[in-house]
Amino acid sequence: MKKILFTLTGILIGVFIGFILAEIASRIYFSSKDYTSVGKYQNLGKTRAINNPLEKEKNSIRIAFSGDSYTYGFGVEENETFPAILESKLNVQSGTKAECLNFGFRGANINKELKILKKKILSYSPDIIVHGFVMNDFTYPKLQKKNYAFYKNDKIKYMPFKSFEKYSRFLYFLDQTIFKLFGKSGKAQISNLNNLYDPAKNQNFDIMSRSLEELVKTISSYNGIVAFFPHFINNESEYEFYKNSIRIVRSLCKKYGVDFIELLPLFAHKPFFKWWIHPHDHHPNREAHHVIAEAIMKRIKEKIGESGIRTPGTR
Repeated sequence: MKKILFTLTGILIGVFIGFILAEIASRIYFSSKDYTSVGKYQNLGKTRAINNPLEKEKNSIRIAFSGDSYTYGFGVEENETFPAILESKLNVQSGTKAECLNFGFRGANINKELKILKKKILSYSPDIIVHGFVMNDFTYPKLQKKNYAFYKNDKIKYMPFKSFEKYSRFLYFLDQTIFKLFGKSGKAQISNLNNLYDPAKNQNFDIMSRSLEELVKTISSYNGIVAFFPHFINNESEYEFYKNSIRIVRSLCKKYGVDFIELLPLFAHKPFFKWWIHPHDHHPNREAHHVIAEAIMKRIKEKIGESGIRTPGTR
């Protein structure tokens, strides 16, 4: 009996020590990532604060950014978002004062982005409007709720340590790994993205298409630029949703004379997951925001250098 107790005690001590070492390793690993706290960025607002007056300063260039959580910069601090980086770089490298306003809205689809453009962005009379297009922007509210319910159910099934995640980074890692390996919502997301660009499967396809066209047409009068974001998943350019969405967006930009930037090739030199804010979150990290800022800055400087900035609201 004593021998059995001694063996069990040894096993328990070994498990405890193993857990402590795993916890230390997990905390070291996650502390090196941008997204260090599970709830830190979830608790922030839907938009960044815009404190600029409606009337811009004389001899300055005002650039407005529209889009969803990629433009908002979910997972990074405000000064690490590509609009903030771009403002800093332009002010240092160009002879004109630049003012970059970030109107990115977390969770917005193209309908919401169009409303923000009309009701808020245009009232600031920007010289340039940059729209960040993400492929899930064609998601309509009903599907969004359905997807969230599916994801929530997956979390209950495949995150057995959810209640203890705030106490242990190792248990958080286990939960996320189990979720990724066995959860169905990741595969469902790919299927949903493909369906978004299939008129036969997306009952709101025409509505979303019209909203996108109106948005592109509107920003064409404001030296418009559309930055086409990757989803940061493996071999995404081979998926139907990527091919179909880029074809639609690129053709509309060509139709209305709006500059188009495909960002995916700029990230090809590293594995796709190296650009994530966190091992389990695909939003672009700080390094990715710098890459995006450089690409957009190059296009803006070309616009300024070639013909100067046109008067806002005119073609």
